[in-house]
Amino acid sequence: MSLVKPTYLLFYSFLIWFIAFVTVPAKYINLGDSLFYPLATLFVYNILFVIGSASIKSVQRKDHFISPQKKKQIILIFFLIGFIGVIIRIYQRVYLQEIYFAEDLVRTRMDLMATEGNSGLLGVISALTYPFSTIALMLSIIWNKSINRFFLMPLLILGLYPFIDSFLTESRLLIVFVGCMLFITILASKISFFKSFTQFKLKGIRLFKLPTIFRRKRFYFPIIILFVGFIVFSKNVVNNRLATFGYRDTLSVWEFYHDTEIEEGFKKEVRNASSVEEKNQLIGTYSLKHYFCHSVFEYIRLVNHLDSTTGYYYGVYEYYTFIKPFKFLGIPIVSFSELNKVSLKAAVYTTFWGPFYIDFGIFGFLISFLLGRFSKRMYLKAKNGSESAILLYSFIAVIILASFFVNFSMGGNLYFLFAIFVGILFIKFWPNNIVITK
Repeated sequence: MSLVKPTYLLFYSFLIWFIAFVTVPAKYINLGDSLFYPLATLFVYNILFVIGSASIKSVQRKDHFISPQKKKQIILIFFLIGFIGVIIRIYQRVYLQEIYFAEDLVRTRMDLMATEGNSGLLGVISALTYPFSTIALMLSIIWNKSINRFFLMPLLILGLYPFIDSFLTESRLLIVFVGCMLFITILASKISFFKSFTQFKLKGIRLFKLPTIFRRKRFYFPIIILFVGFIVFSKNVVNNRLATFGYRDTLSVWEFYHDTEIEEGFKKEVRNASSVEEKNQLIGTYSLKHYFCHSVFEYIRLVNHLDSTTGYYYGVYEYYTFIKPFKFLGIPIVSFSELNKVSLKAAVYTTFWGPFYIDFGIFGFLISFLLGRFSKRMYLKAKNGSESAILLYSFIAVIILASFFVNFSMGGNLYFLFAIFVGILFIKFWPNNIVITK
């Protein structure tokens, strides 16, 4: 079993951001009145998270027996719930939203985002249920010895539905989120060919370790192909969106909207591109670097823009996804658009801590310390083989790894957290000895 510590994940997140920062050919401007206070809060959030994580040295190991029968039943129940959710989601996408294979996918997506909260009861049901298919796949990875191999293919197809949906709707973040959760689950599993690991070190400091089998060509070639394929897909998404809006000078538009000064040398390189394909390649690469890099600067702008330093909504902003369904019970709930009016810009990322600062302000310092402790506890319990902790840590780890670019604990991702919580309840309370007869 090989899991990466929370503090290491945070370091890798910063490292990815830093590489994007030093290579993006642009300077971020109009950051606001102060650099010190926003950067100080960002530093304190992260350092308190690290201190909180370091304060947990060990956890009590609690071994509990889960019968093979119980494992199969939980996976089957989650598979069926997920199947219902996927069918409803496909029906929505094809017949109601008409987004699959839409002639103008970009504008269709924009129209759907503009009608926030109007997905109806079917939308709520599908959002709550389709993530169970992925959790069923994660449980089948953890309990791989209890799974009938003929059942594995339906589990795989259904569990990977978020990939299919994201591909057809040109949504990149969900691919990364679900893919990383599944990868972390695999690393934490007891699959036999993942028992030998290779350590990667830098000047004697252990950075991480990966299954030795990943060094074999039959494994790392497909991984490289998938990675390159995702990069190409991401660039195509950018190019399709640019084509929809018909910008003649894309970089000038981005300079205005992103508040940047793009280097003249890069602009000249784009202007002198020998073909449309080369121009798209250059612009797509720049967009990816900006995608990883801009969040810290948007965090600075956000903190400088906000009047309150002690927070506004105390969890409602980040976890609005859990509150929104109460609208269907007739309870008056303010729209997310109303909550978002305190933000400086829409459609930008402000690291994990941007929405966190909106909710809690400097009161979040204590919460970040507690989050560090909680993350380390889940990491240690997952290392000890706790199935519940593996599910939860797979979610937490992705959030930490992406924390310098985006807050993954918001929006639709929280439906996966809901399914994980339900999974934990089933693991804890579903009896070992229920017999299902035909």
